[in-house]
Amino acid sequence: MKRGILQAVQRLGSQKELADRIHVTPQAVSRWVSRGEVPPRRCPDVSLVSGVPVDHLNKIFIKAYEDEES
Repeated sequence: MKRGILQAVQRLGSQKELADRIHVTPQAVSRWVSRGEVPPRRCPDVSLVSGVPVDHLNKIFIKAYEDEES
């Protein structure tokens, strides 16, 4: 998961740029980086602006995908 949020930040150039594009504070993005995942309700926005798949941003989406495959 941590790789996903780091990849999103890298693609956009900075935590501030990601924050600006999804209308949150840079401090919020910094917390996500520290935790290693994005809150589920913010994953679609982060994915949309960065191109990083939601299942790389939060483990809850990995579980949902696995359930669909069963």
